Amino acid sequence: RALLDALLARDADAADQLMREHIRGGREALARIAEARNRVA
Repeated sequence: RALLDALLARDADAADQLMREHIRGGREALARIAEARNRVA
């Protein structure tokens, strides 16, 4: 039971890290799109 809880907690931490990286990556992509638009405009 304790081992299972530890595995689930570790997976939750990994999922949180992936989500944060995904959100950061999305912001970086939006910033690049905005820069490209500013260059064209």
